[in-house]
Amino acid sequence: TARLQKAYTKEETRVSVLDLILDVKCAFYNLLLAQKVFAVSEEEVRALEAHAEDARRFHEQGLIPGNDLLKSRVALADAVQQAEKAGAGVAVAASALSTLLNRDPDKALVPADITVRPETPPALACLYDQALSNRPMLSLLKNNAMQLGIAEELAISPRYPQINLVGAYSRNGDNPAASENDFSNTDNTSVMLEAKWTFFQWDKTRVDKARARQNKKAVLHQIRDM
Repeated sequence: TARLQKAYTKEETRVSVLDLILDVKCAFYNLLLAQKVFAVSEEEVRALEAHAEDARRFHEQGLIPGNDLLKSRVALADAVQQAEKAGAGVAVAASALSTLLNRDPDKALVPADITVRPETPPALACLYDQALSNRPMLSLLKNNAMQLGIAEELAISPRYPQINLVGAYSRNGDNPAASENDFSNTDNTSVMLEAKWTFFQWDKTRVDKARARQNKKAVLHQIRDM
């Protein structure tokens, strides 16, 4: 049981590390995406500024009605608002990434852009096999099921006699180091054999075994669902 608990703790730590890595990668890509959206928004603002300026000149020359000039200004105002939202999105994404990296969110964070080449994904069946054999959460659940199986066996152990070997060692003396004793032995060692057999526990053993069995079934259902 102790060995399984140690393995469970180790796998649980691995799950936490992998979750953190996934969160950092997602935050990084979110920041890159937010920067791209902001760049496009700024480009749109510049284009609409030029369009609004042209519309103003055309209107002054009487080439377009005032309604067209108003439309160009409204479009520019909307683009400016969208650019401001995109800029705020960049700040939020950078703050989220800084928090995951344990960095000061007030310090500038400029991630390096990357070039992603499209790759042909492997066969879906192969991915299923990898997930079933390597997914840490499945390992955790399987480990838990093994521990509950042992708990089910231990639940019926009170039905059988228990024998315990108890050892004790002591020192007796008239000084702090207990090195001098004129009346008895300075060093005393004892070994005892203790036997115990409980004949009646008001059906507690059966209830404990049923509880452990049901908990194990619940974990097996989780494994199957995952």
